Formats: sequence, structure tokens, C-alpha cells
Amino acid sequence: MLLLVALLSLLQPESEAAAAQTVLPSVVILGDDARRSTVERVLGDLAAAGRSHRPEYEMGLWYVGCVTAWRDNRPQTEACIRARLQRHLERPTIVLNTFGRSTGQGTTSVSCIGAGGAGRAILRDPAEIGNAAAMLRCLDQALQANRAPLPRPYSVRFTDRLAIDDVGQARGAAATVLKIAIDHVGFPRGMTGSCLVQGRVVEVELGQSLPPGGPIELGVPCGPASSPDGARRVRMADMGEGRFARLYLSAGRTLLHIEQAAQ
Repeated sequence: MLLLVALLSLLQPESEAAAAQTVLPSVVILGDDARRSTVERVLGDLAAAGRSHRPEYEMGLWYVGCVTAWRDNRPQTEACIRARLQRHLERPTIVLNTFGRSTGQGTTSVSCIGAGGAGRAILRDPAEIGNAAAMLRCLDQALQANRAPLPRPYSVRFTDRLAIDDVGQARGAAATVLKIAIDHVGFPRGMTGSCLVQGRVVEVELGQSLPPGGPIELGVPCGPASSPDGARRVRMADMGEGRFARLYLSAGRTLLHIEQAAQ
């Protein structure tokens, strides 16, 4: 324990004033039982040495949806989690994601994700003294990221149908074209309706310039076929999480067309 305290002292704020400003973060751990146990053991060592955290068990499923949507695409998984963290900025929150590709037998890879970026740590089994120092650096990097400027949300007006039936005309009439990453799709209960799409702006291809990463949420007229009632809708089969899409919007930010896009 004395060696652990000595290691942690090297990573503490340099002055008492800086230490007084340290905010107790909330931590959410994503992973199976074995990986969670490894991370919790290291966090326990940090707490015993004076660097505590608040566990947030009820928030785990909110962030696991990002892992489910993007699978092994780590950059998009982290960007999705950061976008969801922006809704909980009343307290600093760090998501510790242990899902993903294995880094080798006897090791656990951890991404410490804050609202503006991420740190990483490799924890080794059996427990090593270096695990605590690696985790502390990871957490501190994520806390610094929480202070980064956040992209603005992008709003789209709701519409219950696509106003222009011809796809080519809809593309040509667009005042704004956005490429987005789709993190979640909610389907209507009936055969037709509005699909709720939640995601992030990856690129502004036409129109107002916005920083990438900003969250976006919109309703997309959808159904089992493209035109079930004579009204043009997006096929449900073409909507899915973990994909990229291109949005064509009118000058009033109403959806004219949506189509799949390559990464």
C-alpha cells in the first residue's frame, strides 16, 4: 500500500488549491463479470489511496446500446458514448468500456471515455501495482476531456411524410446535406409511422458549417415498403443502428430524403 500511495502521489495535482478543485467523478463500467471485477478491484485500490469515485450502476444500459450498435468499431462506439454523456453534464461522468478486441491473455483493455475524448489503460492479471497508476492516468485524461467544448445539437423539424416524391428532385432541392452515424433506431408499432433516429453529425457536406460530433435526433417517415400508401417513405429494412446515412434537408430543416452512406 505504501508503494501504491507513492505512485499515486506522483499523479496528484501539484498544489493544494488544485487538489481542492478535484471533483468526485461518477464511473460507469461496461463489461462482462470478469472484466468488471478486474476494474472494480483497481478502483478499490485507488479509493483506498484517496482517489474515490461514485459507481453508477443504473446508467450502464444507456451506454451499452452504443457497444451493441457499433460492435468492434471503437472510434464510433466512443463517439456514441460521448454524445450520450452530454445529456448528463450536471456531474462529471466517465464510462469505462472493457468491451472490444482482446489485447492478450491475462490483460484487460479499458477505454476511459469522457464527454470530449478518451484515455486508455491496459490492466494485467494477476493484479500488478502498475494497474493503479495506469487507471489513474486513464481517468484523469477522461476528466480533462469532460472540460472540452461540446458540439451543438442539430435540430430537424418533424414531418409525417416526405414532401417530394421524386428522389432526384428531393436531393436537388436540399439546402443542407449531412452525413450522420446512426446510434439508435426506434420503430413504430404499426406497419407505417415514424422511425426515431438518434445519431451524430459526422460531416456537413452542404450548407451550414457545424463541428462534427454534434448529436442529432429526427423522425423519419418509414414503412415496410418505400411507398405503401402512395406516400414516399423509407423502408424499415434500410434503417439500422451502426450504419451511416446521408440526410437531405430543406432550408427550414425538414427532411426531404435519407439514404445509406459509406463510412
